[in-house]
Amino acid sequence: MSTEFYGFLNYPSKIKRRRVTWLSFVPIFLLLFACAPVSSSTPLATSGAVLISSPTPSSTPTSSRLPSPTFLPTLTATSTPILTPPQTPTSRPDPTQTSLPPSLPPLPTLTPDPTHLPTFQPSNLPALQPSNPPPFKPSTKAVVLIIIDGARWTETFGDPTRDLIPHLANDLAPLGAINTAFYNDGQTLTVPGHAAIVTGTWQDLPNNGQARPTAPTIFEYYRAATASSADDAVFAHGSFIEPVLTYSAHPAYGAQFGAAEFFSDYPTPPYDDGMAANARRALAELKPHLLMISLLDPDEAGHIRDWAGYRQAIKHDDEIIWQVWQQLQADPFYAGQTTLMVTNDHGRGCGEGWPEHGGDDECNRHVMFLAVGPDIPPGLVISQRRTLRDIAPTIGYLLDFETPFVEGEVMAELLTQESPR
Repeated sequence: MSTEFYGFLNYPSKIKRRRVTWLSFVPIFLLLFACAPVSSSTPLATSGAVLISSPTPSSTPTSSRLPSPTFLPTLTATSTPILTPPQTPTSRPDPTQTSLPPSLPPLPTLTPDPTHLPTFQPSNLPALQPSNPPPFKPSTKAVVLIIIDGARWTETFGDPTRDLIPHLANDLAPLGAINTAFYNDGQTLTVPGHAAIVTGTWQDLPNNGQARPTAPTIFEYYRAATASSADDAVFAHGSFIEPVLTYSAHPAYGAQFGAAEFFSDYPTPPYDDGMAANARRALAELKPHLLMISLLDPDEAGHIRDWAGYRQAIKHDDEIIWQVWQQLQADPFYAGQTTLMVTNDHGRGCGEGWPEHGGDDECNRHVMFLAVGPDIPPGLVISQRRTLRDIAPTIGYLLDFETPFVEGEVMAELLTQESPR
């Protein structure tokens, strides 16, 4: 190929074309390179990483060109700064060797002034009371639990005159404690109410004596713990529906740990005289450590709408309880080491509803509770709310046997709190 070629410019037809060699374009190339702008504001990478980006239309003209490699600076190792981490001291500075700036005043030396220190005398110190009673071995060796069936709070300790319970209010209460906020929170019926007392649980039982409680009774707990005979745990009653309470349907307990049963079918009223006779005979002959007596006359009179008979039955049961207490104090086996508890299984309806029970009102649920014994300080009036479920674990505590399936609590305030009347 020839080193000469024809130019590609279209000259006017009147101008004669001429031959052009490649040397003719050298001045043009030199002129273009000389006029190309080199931006001094574009940073050059110095750390070995190069960022290439497109110039923005507003800052770079469309005719700009990348600089020739001859214009790039030569990067050397010394052009990149070397960053070194700060030196970690090998040991902590000694704060005792650090001096304060001379502009700060020295700290004053504090010396106690004995004349301004308070002097505490033993009489000034508050007496610390334990939140729970300290563990101790109860002195109680026997428990007698008496239930007055169906007596309302308003006819017992809720009556300001207390004329239906003269012995309970005037003779026994000063020797022990009463609780003014005691309730049946379960079914306010005879069998479920009695079952709550002896099991420490709310039992959903029919009131016809056809089903036993599912939780163990205090009789079973006691006999299983002491390996005692049935004569050592006695239930004296006069109702055909209450034999189901002598033992439970719990598979780990049952009939082998049940209570001895003293049933009284007294032919004429007052029927509670028969229960009282059986109970007093059991105390004299069997010497049980656990005895429960159920007095039914107030409930029986209520159901036949005999208001006078209902009130008289409460007063008669007050006399029976006093006779039982006198017998306990006259017997060296029981005197000074027996705790007596008295309560109700339920109350009765309010107002005109007094003949019946089973409702959810205050009159059905509010019941009495009295306890007298060697571990109970005299003259207590307790207002802490308690329920029938708390009786079983409290008896277990006093007689030192476990009650693992109860839902109630030991009434610690009964044993420790002192609130004179």
